[in-house]
Amino acid sequence: MDNEKKFVTMDGNEACAYVAYAFTEVAAIYPITPSSPMAGKTDAWSAKGKKNIFGQTVTLVEMESEAGAVGAIHGSLETGALSTTFTSSQGLLLMIPVMHRIAGERLPGVLHVASRTVGTHALSIFGDHSDVMNCRQTGFAMLSTANSQEIMDLAPVAHLAAIKGRIPFLHFFDGFRTSHEMSKVEPISYDELAKLVDTDAVDAFRAQALNPDHPKLRATVQNGDIFFQVREANNRFYSELPSIVQEYMDKISALTGRSYKLFDYYGAADAENLIIAKVQSPEQSKRPSITSMKKVKSADFCKCVSSVRSRRNTSLPLCPHPSARSRCSTAAKRWAAQESPSIRISAPSSPMPEKTSKSSAAATVSQAKMSIPDSSARFTTI
Repeated sequence: MDNEKKFVTMDGNEACAYVAYAFTEVAAIYPITPSSPMAGKTDAWSAKGKKNIFGQTVTLVEMESEAGAVGAIHGSLETGALSTTFTSSQGLLLMIPVMHRIAGERLPGVLHVASRTVGTHALSIFGDHSDVMNCRQTGFAMLSTANSQEIMDLAPVAHLAAIKGRIPFLHFFDGFRTSHEMSKVEPISYDELAKLVDTDAVDAFRAQALNPDHPKLRATVQNGDIFFQVREANNRFYSELPSIVQEYMDKISALTGRSYKLFDYYGAADAENLIIAKVQSPEQSKRPSITSMKKVKSADFCKCVSSVRSRRNTSLPLCPHPSARSRCSTAAKRWAAQESPSIRISAPSSPMPEKTSKSSAAATVSQAKMSIPDSSARFTTI
């Protein structure tokens, strides 16, 4: 990038649409608040002939429901087109059946979600994460961003890691709080994003596309002896995904000067208690946690950025905090041993202080997609 930084004022939705357009060949959309502006921007840019990093105009189609949108995405991925959709709340829930298929076939699709509470006795525009939490078992990796600049920097990681790892990603951020917050953002040029793409992985993806010139049989009915062998064979791709995510975080960091890791630590080096906050809550809870935890000995604060699902023990990066490392590692292994958890992980942008008073410590946020089932672990979830 140029030495001179250039900033643009935009909200989270526009930052996400900017990145998604770069990596997308087919976008299937259906509007739902608060994600609609992402689809709207994509539609407008496509109509004006804007080119993505492949030198193409995005092919956009508006379906008649979110279920139709994700079905169209599944079909276009099967034919070798990099595909994206945008949604929120109940719209995301309508996509869950097809999300299982996309993940099971290891297709590199990306869903961008402006999180909003799921309607129950009434609809609500409250920006919680009950929609994405319902998708933990689908097999999608999850990556969360907390502000417009993080969206600009980390949404590319979702697309790049999906392509190289052949695992679909669900990238999400707070509805309204982030999706509609106007911020000063340093954009990454499409030329720079294009350099990060693993072209060999793209070629391999396209080579597996359905094509009448070389037909293949897919989506058969399998008995348990075969079905679960295939499911187990998929696990290695999930085990490899954290290192792929970190690889692209490092590349984005080198490009932007902003550090992104699989663990971000805040607090005392000698902390004795951990606070595990899910998804974007570290940004909101970090400061009050620092104050409140003064009353409860010391604690550390570890922020996370990437999410991976694995059903077996997997090689997860260690927490950078020495005294918390064994507990974080144990908790990660417990999560990994569950039937189908999504483990959300993130990273330290600066070295740990050599010594900090316990009374001034705060929290450790290990962003996980689920609460720790073992109550003997000394963690507090937020």
